[in-house]
Amino acid sequence: MKKIKLKKTGCKVSKLCFGTGRIDKFKPEHGARLLKKAYEKGINFWDTSDDYGTHPHVNEGLKKVLKKKGVSRDNIVLISKITRVFGEKKVKKHIKKMLKELGTDYIDILLLHAVDSEKELKKYLNIIPYLKKIKAIKHIGLSSHKPNIIREVADHPDIEIIMAPLNYRGFRIKYSYRDKTYSVRRGKMKRVLKKCKKNGKDIILIKIFGNGKIDKIEKAIRYGLKQKFADCIDLGIGSMHDLKEDVKIVNRVLKEK
Repeated sequence: MKKIKLKKTGCKVSKLCFGTGRIDKFKPEHGARLLKKAYEKGINFWDTSDDYGTHPHVNEGLKKVLKKKGVSRDNIVLISKITRVFGEKKVKKHIKKMLKELGTDYIDILLLHAVDSEKELKKYLNIIPYLKKIKAIKHIGLSSHKPNIIREVADHPDIEIIMAPLNYRGFRIKYSYRDKTYSVRRGKMKRVLKKCKKNGKDIILIKIFGNGKIDKIEKAIRYGLKQKFADCIDLGIGSMHDLKEDVKIVNRVLKEK
């Protein structure tokens, strides 16, 4: 699996990020086996969240991978997310809880998660000074399904990385009443992400399969990987079969470049 160095955060990551949102229904041991196999296939970029219920799965996955000879915590780049937790004391307590659940001393990238309105964005941005004081948080970013929210942080100096939905159908992009077609929503998201990239931010694409609405898997993966402004694609992986097929397609598409 090809790895790149993200320009803003400096993290060295695989082009495919393992999204853990689909393994919450399994026991942590099952998730750990998938993460270990993913690492063996070159995927060192893992995505979880405080609201996925998969911190224990990542914890077990880290334990398995770190048992391998020559592997250290620095070999894995971990994303987690903070979801609607505000106020300095609450934030500090929450991060401490997250670290314990994950079984790690630090989180490589912490995203302000699922930002859905300008009012909510303001509250999230107010906790950044608290997060910057926490040495266990290495980098800060934002995830949102709304182009207008992402546009608001396109030049924010403390937001280093953006996670946003994009696929060839335009599904799962939240929109205003004026954006009636999927193509309009897709175009709006692409424009705002290009602006973020121009401003030096790292970009991760999610919802490549439109939350299961897109069944043309290879076409969807190719579309995501061909976006020049995007650094990585994040795929929700729930089984060994999914993992093998996704890796096979990603590797094949990357060889086309």
